[in-house]
Amino acid sequence: MDKPSFVHEHAICESHQIGDGTHIAAFSQILPGAVIGNHCQIKSHVFIDNDVIIGNNVIIDCGAQLSDGLRVMDSVYIGPDTNFDKPGHSSTLVENRHTVETIINERAHISANVTLLSGITIGHGAIISAGAVVTKNVPPNAIVTGNPAEITSYTSQTENRDPAMFTSQAATVIHPPHDTGTRTDLGIGNSELWPLPVFDDMRGSLMVTEFSRDLPFIPERCF
Repeated sequence: MDKPSFVHEHAICESHQIGDGTHIAAFSQILPGAVIGNHCQIKSHVFIDNDVIIGNNVIIDCGAQLSDGLRVMDSVYIGPDTNFDKPGHSSTLVENRHTVETIINERAHISANVTLLSGITIGHGAIISAGAVVTKNVPPNAIVTGNPAEITSYTSQTENRDPAMFTSQAATVIHPPHDTGTRTDLGIGNSELWPLPVFDDMRGSLMVTEFSRDLPFIPERCF
């Protein structure tokens, strides 16, 4: 049988959604709307905002600041003094602020003193090196370093890389593929402007066109 959660007497835990076996250390503050899973470790001086959902077996090290919109999957490590950007944090924007989800996928490792912008996705098994400033989505199993963060290597050897890292799961789709609703009549004969799918992450931008699906004709030349 799982042990109940433990909240240190010098912590401020206003949430009633704390999983079994989770340990909350002294001087941490957890706001009422936060949800924390089972067997997590919340160390001292951690702040967790209202609209934060944390999975199981997550470790959040000392001084980390978790802002609204953060979704942390299972078995993630968040290092000391990590800061998640809060969209519209200035006083002039507070009334109009809307939640932007930031997703940290399973087994990601975020080292100390990392800053992450809101609205990005960190892929499964990715490693964010100490002091990095992450401004774009990070693919699965990537190791990123620097300001702004760039991919320096991957966690698995070339011959054993996870096929998921070659997919667009951690990419931002700039133009949804096959979205016929966004075609624009140019007002010149029957000409139309057709948006093409563009995928963007820190590896760059990729536009893919399947002539039989994305366009109503086969181009004879491209520029």
